[in-house]
Amino acid sequence: MDSIFKLPAYVGIIIEQDNKVLLIQRNHTNWMSGHWNFPGGLLEKDETLPEAAVREAQEETNIVIKSENCKLVHVLQVFKNEQNTQDIIGFYFKAEKWSGTPHNNEPDKSSHLEWFDIDNLPELTTSHALLAIKGIKNKILYSCHV
Repeated sequence: MDSIFKLPAYVGIIIEQDNKVLLIQRNHTNWMSGHWNFPGGLLEKDETLPEAAVREAQEETNIVIKSENCKLVHVLQVFKNEQNTQDIIGFYFKAEKWSGTPHNNEPDKSSHLEWFDIDNLPELTTSHALLAIKGIKNKILYSCHV
C-alpha cells in the first residue's frame, strides 16, 4: 500500500458573463503571486468538489452559486516542477447561474478582481487557467501540466 499516491485537490471556478471571465490577481501567495487566475482553492475535509466551488466563489468574490449550478468542465493534473510548488489535481467548474456583485473579499490574498475577454486574457495569466480554457474550448475534459 505504500505505492498509493495521495494527491491534494483544488477547484477553479469559471464565472462568465458576455464572453468575459472573472479573474483574480493573486497577491502575497506562495504560488504565482502577481498572476491572474480563476477564483478557487483547496478542497477541505469532508467537502464535495461542488461544495468547495460554491464556498470558494463566495469567500473570494462575493458571488453566490448553488452547487447544482456548477458544471465540471475540465480536470488538470499538475506535477511539481520549477513553476509548480506541488503535485496536485484541479477540477474546474463553470458557474452556469450565479448571483451577487463581484467583490474582492480577500485583499490579503488578491490585489484585483476583474472581467477579461476570454479570448484576450492578460499576459500574466497562470498556466493553469490557460490550460483549463484551452481544454474547455477544445472540449477536452482532462489535461496535465508537467
